[in-house]
Amino acid sequence: MENTNRSKITFEKLIRDFCALFKLENAEHALHGNWVMINNVAFSFSYGKVYPEPVISMYANFGPIPPKKENEIQRVLLETNFFLHLKQGPTFSISAKEKQVICAFSCPSETLSAKKLCEMVVNLSSIAHEWRKTYFLNIKADQIQANSAARFAAFRNINFKSELPRE
Repeated sequence: MENTNRSKITFEKLIRDFCALFKLENAEHALHGNWVMINNVAFSFSYGKVYPEPVISMYANFGPIPPKKENEIQRVLLETNFFLHLKQGPTFSISAKEKQVICAFSCPSETLSAKKLCEMVVNLSSIAHEWRKTYFLNIKADQIQANSAARFAAFRNINFKSELPRE
């Protein structure tokens, strides 16, 4: 129980420091999983535990999918997920209720600094702006793996301390 409390306190300090760096006035808002706007992109953060360590989960709202391109865009997002998943990278989903594309990423919270979190958010917000212009449809099918690796390179060096248990 003590580790859980310490981890929760670490998460709260991380989010408070992050909010201070971005000059966000209401850190309490962010601490409760509410959306905060950074560079015109909505972000949400939550604390959790993925065996064996505590993690921070980050969600970025990339925006809606245009109805006329829905199938093509969903195909590209699924292909991107496949290559990002191989590196424990971010994943894309579509919120059922709002029909918004959400990019989600989890990483260890114990070793993450507020500065690094800010860098990740800035990087992710620029990717969101790119997505809003192109929907990643400007990438040829045989280049999705290379483009995904380059686009999300900032997330590559965030590793879990230990591997998940194998069955």
